[in-house]
Amino acid sequence: MPRFIQDEPTQAGRFLAALGSISYSAYPLINERESRGQRGGDNDLMIGDMGSLYLFLDRAGRVIPESQCY
Repeated sequence: MPRFIQDEPTQAGRFLAALGSISYSAYPLINERESRGQRGGDNDLMIGDMGSLYLFLDRAGRVIPESQCY
């Protein structure tokens, strides 16, 4: 079961997955030679403000995303 940051989402459908933000500056974990911050992309692994992306499957088979932030 997902742990929602805010209220229950408005999307109807079956819950598939939740993806959380990554806030870590150790560049070997993302298989890069240098820190992403050194190249100007400091928060490119973030969903909003340390948020999560929730994925749902509707009755027509479409994946419906919903993001929530702190």
